[in-house]
Amino acid sequence: MSGRRGIFLTALVLALAGCGGGTVGPHAFKKEVEAVHSLAAEGALVAEQVAHGDVTQTFVRVHATYLRQRAAMLERTLSNARVASSLAGRRRRAVRVAARVERGLDRLHRYPGDRRLGVRLRIKLELAAQQAERLAE
Repeated sequence: MSGRRGIFLTALVLALAGCGGGTVGPHAFKKEVEAVHSLAAEGALVAEQVAHGDVTQTFVRVHATYLRQRAAMLERTLSNARVASSLAGRRRRAVRVAARVERGLDRLHRYPGDRRLGVRLRIKLELAAQQAERLAE
């Protein structure tokens, strides 16, 4: 039983560390920002499909919700994490980018058939993806 308890405690510590609030080093910061980039790029692809009318509204609602939840989680993680002073400015910018991605994906979820909105969101999400890519360098 003590072996299971040790595994459980280890898993709990790892889970809590992943929930934000821990210290984020340069490598972990880069991984978090790369995840923001991926979500923005994938959201831009969905928005492009909406703009062209190539996707069902149900798919957009479900997928945009999933992406938005991940973006919100990354925003919280980045907001709550302690970083070295050398990363503080980049972290603030990354939080803003993640928030923009989350808001864009929320709009995509709420208006899954709006083709003009799809065009605008594709552009905004592509820009956010580029910004995240630069922050991850």
